Amino acid sequence: LWAFVEQFELYRRLVALREDLAVLRQVAEDDRRHGREYEEAERDPARASTVFEPARLAYERSLRSLAGMARAHGVRAAFCTYTTLLCLNMTEEQKRKSVQVLRLVPGYTLRGVLAGIDAFNETMREQARAQDVLLVDAAKDFPKDLEHFVEHVHHTDKGAALLASRVARVLLEAGWLDARGPVRSH
Repeated sequence: LWAFVEQFELYRRLVALREDLAVLRQVAEDDRRHGREYEEAERDPARASTVFEPARLAYERSLRSLAGMARAHGVRAAFCTYTTLLCLNMTEEQKRKSVQVLRLVPGYTLRGVLAGIDAFNETMREQARAQDVLLVDAAKDFPKDLEHFVEHVHHTDKGAALLASRVARVLLEAGWLDARGPVRSH
């Protein structure tokens, strides 16, 4: 009997993994398609203003998929918004350390990249609400200075500590952590 139960459990897990793999294949295909769209935008600057929307929609689908997979496997999920050094009033040093980001999104100005980041963060906030997923809104009021960032996205030790403290605070407030560590879900 135990052998049958173990085989059934293994079968159930394999079916769940196959479904997860199908979702991940779709995400990979979306990424390839959007890579082609970015290349087209580089050749046609007039098209560049529409590139983020398909990527944002794919990102929305990915967030829904992640939340759904977590629920299906009994795992609690939390989303964390994207923090960046980028802002409109950067110092010359901040610009020097962030210039490579504009090469990653050809055809965009700094204002366009910021609009894209804002759109992705807002999508994450919306999906956290819609999917009932815990949200760490790290982007809200995160300092945009070289004390907290090495360059446009990577944090210094001080920035990483601030981000970690924000995540920990949200997890504590949600009851996912206590002074001893993680709290098991019921």
